[in-house]
This record gives sequence, structure tokens and C-alpha cells, in this order.
Amino acid sequence: MQSPLRTLALVLLVPLLLVTATSGASARPQLSGTYKITENADLGAQVRIAVELNLRNTGDVAVTITAVSLRSFSSPHQMVNAPTTLTLRPHANASVSLQFLMPKQDFDNWSMGPHQQFLFSLQSTESGSGKPVVANILLLRTKG
Repeated sequence: MQSPLRTLALVLLVPLLLVTATSGASARPQLSGTYKITENADLGAQVRIAVELNLRNTGDVAVTITAVSLRSFSSPHQMVNAPTTLTLRPHANASVSLQFLMPKQDFDNWSMGPHQQFLFSLQSTESGSGKPVVANILLLRTKG
């Protein structure tokens, strides 16, 4: 049985946390979208893939994507990067095609499952620091 003091604390704390979470979330860029593999070239020990990303900024601020990366499964602290410059206005869609060159083992591990995670380096137009933020974004795979 919970004490009345504990119940009161929960009743007051939960709404406060919800207000804090939703007010902060509206100022952050929020990306979602899909991707499809448009090229898959076996180069022996490596694979070159081309992906088309279809992105939607559901947030209230514009965001610039400065790089898209994939995690390396064979070297966990390394990334496979594709530099890009793409600005998404609030509530807008955009597409970009990128190429990644990675070890075949990494591609095999990455491509398992219906969707994969991409790491985006983002800069918000309203960010006072100007520092990019890295966001791990789950994109759904579509057939190409």
C-alpha cells in the first residue's frame, strides 16, 4: 500500500514531467522517413550501397543535415559516413541520395531486419550554440 505522501508526489510530478517533455520536444527537430537501397555493388571484401532517403521534418524548426552515418559492426567505435547538406523546413519533406562504402560483413549485419538505424548530424536553425547534434533515427525500408 502506498503512503498518501507518495501518491501526492506522483500526482504532482507526472504532469510536470509531461509538460516539460512536450515543451522541449516542440523546439527540437523531429525527423522520420523511409529509405530504399537503389544500388548494391559487391566489391569483394567491401560493398558499395546507394540509398535514397525520403525524410520528413515534423518539428517546428528548420534543420540542416550535415552528414548521415551508419554504425560499423566490425569496429563499434567507427562510422561509415556520407557527407551531405540538406535543409528541411518545418513540416516539409525532402529526398537525398547517398553512397556508403563498407565492409561486406558490416553490410550483412546492417541489412538484417525490416528497418535500420541511421545517425544524422543535425544543426537546428534556432540552435544558439551552432554545434551539430547527432540523432539516431529509425527509417523504414521501402522496396526499390
